[in-house]
Amino acid sequence: PRWNGRRSAGSGTPPPRLISERPLPSDAEPWFAPPMLRVAVAIAPEVRQLLHDEPDQLSEFIGEIHDEDLADLMTMLDEEEGAKLLKALRPEEAAQILERLDEPQQEAMVERIGYESVAPIVGAMSADDRTDLIENLPEAMGDTLLETLEKHDPEAAAEVEELAQWPKDSAGG
Repeated sequence: PRWNGRRSAGSGTPPPRLISERPLPSDAEPWFAPPMLRVAVAIAPEVRQLLHDEPDQLSEFIGEIHDEDLADLMTMLDEEEGAKLLKALRPEEAAQILERLDEPQQEAMVERIGYESVAPIVGAMSADDRTDLIENLPEAMGDTLLETLEKHDPEAAAEVEELAQWPKDSAGG
């Protein structure tokens, strides 16, 4: 039986919602997840295996998977696995995932990956998302990340500083 949006396998209640603080068990079946997470649930075991055995193969494996599905996958990985995944990808690939994470997950990834490793990823993010990330981090973290970004990608750092001057509710902010 599959989740049809109304009830689950005869119980009359939907399956539990998946959130980043409560990852799906690694042996869970894909039907357990809401429809939007099925791809992530299906690939999670293989991604975990590649993370531990062949991290250099990750980029090729996930190359055909939509960024939203990869962001969903990140909610099922622990912080260490998520950091390994982002570090194993090219900055452009990792940026597409980091942009889609919620603020607490982004902060956790910056802490776990480290400023030097995350700066190229942040530099590859869109200017708006890059600015939002830096502004939403605790002040000391945001300042340190911006300083590190200036060393790696001065143009990206300048865009952050320019966009940060605009009020958040304006077209430029």
